[in-house]
Amino acid sequence: MKDDHNQNHGHDPKPQPGGPELFVDNERYDWDKKTITGKELRVLASLPDDVQIFHKIPGRPDEEVKDDTVIDLTKQPGPDRFSTQPVGSQAG
Repeated sequence: MKDDHNQNHGHDPKPQPGGPELFVDNERYDWDKKTITGKELRVLASLPDDVQIFHKIPGRPDEEVKDDTVIDLTKQPGPDRFSTQPVGSQAG
């Protein structure tokens, strides 16, 4: 009768931070909110001011992420992916 006492059943290898994961230049980051701004992304990934950030959305052109851009990390399935490049370069 104590079968429901442990709901995890040992199948959760690591605690979830409560928010989605994301990737910046193929490096994985955990984030504890459902949205992130360009400024927060820059701080999280330790990105310098002289690189542009682009949100990679499958089937669409990459969208530039400005410091005040708010990205909803729950809109698409799977982790959100971002790339960076020096200011003035053409987006990939």
